[in-house]
Amino acid sequence: MSEPVLEVRDLVKEFAVGQGQVLTAVNRVDLQLAPGETLALVGESGSGKTTVGRCVLRLLDATGGTIAFAGDDVTRLAPRRLRAFRRQVQVVFQDPYDSLDPRMSVGAIVEEALRELTDTAAARRGALTKELLERVGLDPDAARLYPHHLTAGEQQRVAIARAIACDPRLLVLDEPTSSLDPITRSEIIALLRSIQAELGTAFLFISHDLVTVRHISHRIAVMYLGEVVETGPVEAVFGRPSHPYTRALLASAPSIERGREDAGISLAGEIPSPIDLPQGCFLASRCPFVLDECRAGHPALEPVSRVHHSRCLRVTGHLAPLPEAAPESAHTTPNGVPTGNRKARVVDES
Repeated sequence: MSEPVLEVRDLVKEFAVGQGQVLTAVNRVDLQLAPGETLALVGESGSGKTTVGRCVLRLLDATGGTIAFAGDDVTRLAPRRLRAFRRQVQVVFQDPYDSLDPRMSVGAIVEEALRELTDTAAARRGALTKELLERVGLDPDAARLYPHHLTAGEQQRVAIARAIACDPRLLVLDEPTSSLDPITRSEIIALLRSIQAELGTAFLFISHDLVTVRHISHRIAVMYLGEVVETGPVEAVFGRPSHPYTRALLASAPSIERGREDAGISLAGEIPSPIDLPQGCFLASRCPFVLDECRAGHPALEPVSRVHHSRCLRVTGHLAPLPEAAPESAHTTPNGVPTGNRKARVVDES
């Protein structure tokens, strides 16, 4: 891997929730992201993936750990250095309409990023704004419009134009396609991949949409209850998931199906409280493969192979191995999504 543009070490984020209690939203997370690479953070709602992104952006202050961007610890940046950091690290949020000021024209929204974060001359900003709109597939005349005049997909293109205006080295993409219809989602993913190929920008892609994640990501980190439980190249995690949570998560996705029954994985029971985390494996209360030893001590994230890591004692050789996961079906849809029977699943407790 190239020298990382982003390196997160032992990241912790806690929130005080009253009466002396602390909610642990992010629990000792380690991540690395190389230039031009896409790392996806996936997991159910409440897993901590968005909180990680907000800590990386310095929208939230970390409770502990380090976040190094281009060698500088972001958690300790002085206010005067934040402007340079903001230029290098930009974000595209989930809801494009909520992220755009309805009182500003499209041109003013994009030009604001140039004015506030770059040294672009005023005479040049208008022309550059139109070039950016064209770059994301919009008519330059859209600069005169307001966000409510645009479709959701067009609004998200404006958000992307604003984000790349400063030529950032890292984009944090927080569920950027979840509010879009399937056709528009595909178009936005194609746009992002084109931008990455052209600019070499690294993406931290936060999503619960595993189909989209599969098509845009190079590596994946699976989060559960604030910690990473499995990480590796997209081919390894999708093709041979090791952690029971990952196996159930993949099998429960609407368009990602296993080729045969995946050992009957079904995650039921109560999710532990992030205010009172268990001593052992966080998944023990829901895992069909749990052993007494799983409840005794908290497992570390350890190698399954040179590039694939898992947080399961039965996967990393400390206890009897898990039943084999089913290989992906050889039959796929035209988009490369495997078909077959879905047996393993995450049980919705809501």
